[in-house]
Amino acid sequence: MAHFKCIKCQSSFDEDINGIIYCPYCAELQPLPVILTADEKDAIYESALSIYMRAKDADNIRDIIYIFEQLDGYKDSAHQAELCKTRLEELKTEALYAKALQKMDLETV
Repeated sequence: MAHFKCIKCQSSFDEDINGIIYCPYCAELQPLPVILTADEKDAIYESALSIYMRAKDADNIRDIIYIFEQLDGYKDSAHQAELCKTRLEELKTEALYAKALQKMDLETV
């Protein structure tokens, strides 16, 4: 079991490394320990992929980019981080487009 101190709220907590680690008090994503076993990396990688597939907002995708980058080339994590960055840009474009449509509707009424 690894011991963590939250980077945001400074709370201390223990966590088994079997997936992505969030502070149980403030839900801030935590940096991964420097030394991870292959099984731990695999569990984190699989968790990140699963969350990415369900991600609906930019905050979740930013968290997943961070995790893939922290895995430092494990499997195809660098490629997955790039895919997440592309999806993040798509979300920004979609939001901008929706805002433009809304503004057009308001101005034509």
